[in-house]
Amino acid sequence: MKGSSLITPIAKRLEGKVALITGGASGIGESSARLFVQHGAKVVVADIQDDLGLSLSKDINGSNEAISFVHCDATSDSDVQNAVDTAVSKHGKLDIMFSNAGITAGNLNPSISAVDHEDFKRVFDVNVHGALLAAKHAARGHWPFPRDKLSQGYAYILTHPGTETS
Repeated sequence: MKGSSLITPIAKRLEGKVALITGGASGIGESSARLFVQHGAKVVVADIQDDLGLSLSKDINGSNEAISFVHCDATSDSDVQNAVDTAVSKHGKLDIMFSNAGITAGNLNPSISAVDHEDFKRVFDVNVHGALLAAKHAARGHWPFPRDKLSQGYAYILTHPGTETS
């Protein structure tokens, strides 16, 4: 077809969807938030980096409410619950939970004998326990999934512990 483009239908493939991205104020989370908004989603960024999250929200929004920010420590059950509740109260639903918050150990010594227990525990808490809390709270109200909705993309729970690079 002359003049048709694949870009138009793909460009808004998240139109009408609501996404919550933990660790969304920088790195992979920030890039994902920008991309989700570009594709038509309403996005709630949840992060401990308040200044970056608020700046991102201001940068993207301009005059619309495509993106918002909520403070959230991914290891805190009440913070994650609050982030999910914020998304649902603001937009009426939650379609996509992107558990992206993640860190690496401060000392990346490859020797097992040099591993610091507290560093490892913190990495595990953010990267694994944080993903569990995200899935737990995103699933509230959606579980069990109605059989007729499973094939229609009723809810997406993605985990990707993005890691800070500083």
